[in-house]
Amino acid sequence: MINPRHIRYFIRQAINSVVRSPLVQLVAISTTTVSLTVMCVTLVLASNLDNLADRWSRGLGIICFIADDVPNKRLSDLADDISDWAEVETTTVYTKERAFEDLNSVLGDDRRLLVGLEKNVLPASLEIVLAQSFRTPTARQSLALRLKQLSDIEIVEKVDFGSDMMSKMNRLREYLKLGGLAIALLVLSAVVFIITNTVRLTLYARKDEIEVMRLVGANGRFIRIPFYLEGAFQGAVGASVALLITRLGLSALPMAEFVSDIQSQPPKLQFIDSGTVFLVVVGAALIGILASHLATSRFLREND
Repeated sequence: MINPRHIRYFIRQAINSVVRSPLVQLVAISTTTVSLTVMCVTLVLASNLDNLADRWSRGLGIICFIADDVPNKRLSDLADDISDWAEVETTTVYTKERAFEDLNSVLGDDRRLLVGLEKNVLPASLEIVLAQSFRTPTARQSLALRLKQLSDIEIVEKVDFGSDMMSKMNRLREYLKLGGLAIALLVLSAVVFIITNTVRLTLYARKDEIEVMRLVGANGRFIRIPFYLEGAFQGAVGASVALLITRLGLSALPMAEFVSDIQSQPPKLQFIDSGTVFLVVVGAALIGILASHLATSRFLREND
C-alpha cells in the first residue's frame, strides 16, 4: 500500500532522474514541444476557421423574391408585417428599380453591360435579417417555410435562405475535424515514441539500481511510478511550452480583417479557450504516463 512516505520517495526519484540527465530531458522536451506545437497550431487554425464559418452562416440573410405583379406599396406593407415577427431583426425592401441601381453600382466599370436593359429586369425582393437568438439553421429553415406559406396572394416566388452556403460551411467544418483528428493522432504517436525512448534511456542508466530494488522486494508498480512522473513531467512541460510558443506567435501576427459579418465587425484571430488549454496539458501528461508505462513494462520483461 502506498503511503505519504512512498509519495515523497517517488517525487524525489523523479526529480533526481530529471536533474541527473538534463541533456536527455532537454532533447525529449524540445522534440515533444515541436510535435505538440504542430497540434496547437492546428487547433488554433481549426478553431478560428470554425468561428469564421459560424459567423458567415449566422450572418446570412434570407432573401424573398417577389412576384412581378406585386406593387411597391404592397411590398412595403409586407415588409412591415414581417418586421413584426419575433424571429426578424430587420427587413429591407429592394424594389426592381433599387435592385437594378445596386447591380449597376456593384458592376463599376462593367456597368456598360447593363446598357439597353430595362430597370425592371430584376425581380423585387425582401432581405430579412434574423434576430440574434434565431440565427440557427433550424430557425432559418423554419422562417423560410413560413414565408413560403404566406397565403394572402402568391406574393413570394422563391425564398433563398443560404442553404447551399450553409451546406458548404458544414462540409468545411467536417473536413477541419477530420484533418485535425489525423494530425492529432500523428502528433500523439510521435510524443509516445519520443517519451518512450527517453524513459528507456533512463531505465538502462539506472539498471543496476532497479535490480537492487527488485532484489529487496520492490514490485513492478513501485519501480514504475517514478518513471510515470517523469513521463508526465516531460509531456506537461512540452505541452506548456508548445502552447506558449503558439500564443506568442499568434500575438505577433497582425490582427487582419479577414472578412466582415453582417454587423461589419471583423473577426480576429483567437487563441484556444482555457478549457482546451487544460485538456492539452493534462492530455500530454497522460500520454507521457502511457509512454513511460510502455517503456518500463518492456524493460522489466526483458530483465526478468
